[in-house]
Amino acid sequence: MKNRISKILMSGLLTMLAATFIVGCQRTFDEPPTTTDPGVTANITIKDLKAQSNVGASGAMTKLTGGKIISGIVVGNDRSGNIYKTIYIQDATGAIALELDGLSLFNQFPVGREVFVLLDSLYIYNETAMIKLGVRSFSNGSYAMGGIPSPLIDKYVKKGSLNNPVVPKDVELNDLNNDYQSMLIRLKNFEVSPGDQNKTWADTSANKATQNINIRNCAGNTTIIRTSGYANFAGVKVAQGNGDVTAIYTVYNTTKQLIIRDTADVQFNGPRCGSNVQIVSIKDVRAYFAAGGNIPANTGIEGVIVSNRNNEAAGNYRIQDANGYGIQIRFKTASNPLADAGDKYVVNVSGLKVEDYQGDLQINNVETASKTGTGTVTPRATTVADIATNLSSSATDNWSSTVVKLSNVNITETGTNSAGTNYAIVDGTGSIISFVRSTLGYAMPTFATSVVGYVSLYNGTPQLTIRSAADVVGGTVPTPTVTTAAVTNVTATGATSGGDVTAAGTSTVTARGIVWSTSPNPTTAVTTKTTDGSGTGAFTSTITGLAAATTYYVRAYATNSSGTAYGDQKTFTTPNPGGLNITVEDFEAGTKTAWASGSTTLTTGSWFFSDALTGSDASDIKTGNKAARVRGQGTNGYIETEFTIKGLKKVTLNAAQTNFSEPAGTPAFELQVSVDGGAWTKVGNTQNPAKGAFGTAPYEFDVNAGDNANVKVRILNTSPMGSANQIRINIDDVKFYHK
Repeated sequence: MKNRISKILMSGLLTMLAATFIVGCQRTFDEPPTTTDPGVTANITIKDLKAQSNVGASGAMTKLTGGKIISGIVVGNDRSGNIYKTIYIQDATGAIALELDGLSLFNQFPVGREVFVLLDSLYIYNETAMIKLGVRSFSNGSYAMGGIPSPLIDKYVKKGSLNNPVVPKDVELNDLNNDYQSMLIRLKNFEVSPGDQNKTWADTSANKATQNINIRNCAGNTTIIRTSGYANFAGVKVAQGNGDVTAIYTVYNTTKQLIIRDTADVQFNGPRCGSNVQIVSIKDVRAYFAAGGNIPANTGIEGVIVSNRNNEAAGNYRIQDANGYGIQIRFKTASNPLADAGDKYVVNVSGLKVEDYQGDLQINNVETASKTGTGTVTPRATTVADIATNLSSSATDNWSSTVVKLSNVNITETGTNSAGTNYAIVDGTGSIISFVRSTLGYAMPTFATSVVGYVSLYNGTPQLTIRSAADVVGGTVPTPTVTTAAVTNVTATGATSGGDVTAAGTSTVTARGIVWSTSPNPTTAVTTKTTDGSGTGAFTSTITGLAAATTYYVRAYATNSSGTAYGDQKTFTTPNPGGLNITVEDFEAGTKTAWASGSTTLTTGSWFFSDALTGSDASDIKTGNKAARVRGQGTNGYIETEFTIKGLKKVTLNAAQTNFSEPAGTPAFELQVSVDGGAWTKVGNTQNPAKGAFGTAPYEFDVNAGDNANVKVRILNTSPMGSANQIRINIDDVKFYHK
């Protein structure tokens, strides 16, 4: 009997051990959470851990020793898919991101669970200014940081009690600093910026790209909510009202970012900013300039748009009210209403500032405007001399940004550049400058019985800007007027374009066609051109003899006895017969006019600019009207794609030092890539571009990523840092060769 009992006990013990072994081997994060006492006690706060670890710049890592233990409440996890292989834990002093190499972490680490982290042998590290906890591995000749491997999570992370209260910390946007990193915070009275109101939270295409949604408060302060394309709410339209947002606060270098856990974190249910603005006269708004320029809250102006988008910089408008006063308004890129001349608008200028720009008054960073109808403005009949006298009499009480009419004028072309043509308009009292952008597609005549336009100041010099050909009456344009047709049917060796001669000028059009070249603004002096009949009207042209994988510039032309006129320039790139696709970014489509870090939408997608902008100044080196201009202040400036490029093999680009006054030293830049979300790595050698001109051949960088790899690209200014900023570098004509 004793032996039988012993065998039974032994058999049962083996069965229990086997079961324990099997259960241990089959551990999964889909198991339900259990409430346990881990039997450990925290001996250091999260705030003190960060302070004592003294982690350096981005990429720095410190191994933790000394038996330190932290504890915290889980405030963010991967339940919605917007957080990946990370949980955020927070104690009374701070918060930190804990990287775990597991899926469905929310089952074991739900929001509200207390956890204890045994820090010995873990690393605390800086990833683009975010402080995180994880492990270090050695791969491809260098160390990299990552999540605690799944089999080791229980060794380092001890689970404690459930359902602890989680209350976000109420803060002001301007107060957010690194003390709040990884913390659950709440901002009050915010709303999605107008330019993003029609978007969903993230990209729902096969690319599943992460997307930034701009939010603002009624004072015009802005930040971004960053959402993964893998979030289960990626396809949900953003909230439309105003209210509170609860989020995990993160940073990317110097950019503040919010990560919401799901749409319940966004309680934008109230009325939007500006719903109760009080309309005041533009005269009163201009008067604020004398007292520092600050515009009170709940202030709006109403007037008629008296400018034309085709003869103004993107996002810039002139508005004139019923009292005869006007002002320039500059919209943020994402908020550009694409208003037309004659549209009547109410513009919310609450909390903004009246500023001096080259001697003229403007309101910058406008976000909210509502079209209320259309209107007309009767031009003020005047003379050039009276315009000059008026604009010099008072900074606030003058005719700037209002419509005037000059009579019986002579007009002379005084110069051209890549953006347009300067004219001198002369009446019996004096001369005034008029700049006509190429995008307007109009050449002024040598005489007119009347010219209408709005007046302004630039560097203290009066100017008159027309809106369309209808503003010039009684004159005849000596050369023809022609537009260029879109380029279609592009192959490795040919394409189709053409044009439309809409006016003959002072004499019959004797020849018309198109010209093309690998250099911008080709003329009939080149041999690569067609002749497609004569007279006015539309025509089609065939382009032949092209080289593969090459960018070309095309313009229509028309000739009469007075000379040859050209249409607007079109750009296209021939495909590569080797099987690679070519995507080209020429920086012409988007506009970013400030150095402050932020995103802008270009032809290829969303790019992030850090201490960079799109430059169109005469001192910028560019192939078209614009190029990226990159500098740095304290840290290197850069531009990078916020989209990924599948199977990227090669990048080519043009680069040059600008013609601005620059610090001493040798200009330098490098290209970096991030593959499948990994760390940024340098490709090829650092390059030293020349000053004032692009090279005869573009810079080439061989990436050679895998066919299915998703690659982001960064172009980093590594020039010497002067007393104020780095040497500025222009980047243009970026080509991605990819699968």
